[in-house]
Amino acid sequence: MSWIALTQEKLELRNTISYVGNKSLPLLRLFRYKEAFSLAFVQQMIEELKLTDSDLILDPFCGMGTTLLASGFSSIASIGIDKSPLAVFISNTLPLLLAIEPHHLRETYQHLISRLGKQPLAPIAEASNSCYFLYKFVHL
Repeated sequence: MSWIALTQEKLELRNTISYVGNKSLPLLRLFRYKEAFSLAFVQQMIEELKLTDSDLILDPFCGMGTTLLASGFSSIASIGIDKSPLAVFISNTLPLLLAIEPHHLRETYQHLISRLGKQPLAPIAEASNSCYFLYKFVHL
């Protein structure tokens, strides 16, 4: 069977595939990662593929971790890989933010803002040929 016979066009997905679909979700608006899939798109793919908690999702270019987050919401283990240390940091941080109580977040924000002016500027990161691996078994 040819791969062409296995493909199909789904025009109804065009509005959910890009980052634009994440703009209404406060957690996913924290960092604008324009290459990201929308959470709704990933959740729809998990559903259409009938993935369960006995499956494993590999995201070789995890970016901000939308696929990893969606897999966690579905109790599916996931592994993400990205070259960018910033992308790995974001994808590690997003699930942690779900566990924070709103009043703790507000207190921490106020504390950090009060200290911001007292910190020296961070050095500029140099380009790297390294790959950063993110191994997640998230059950949110």
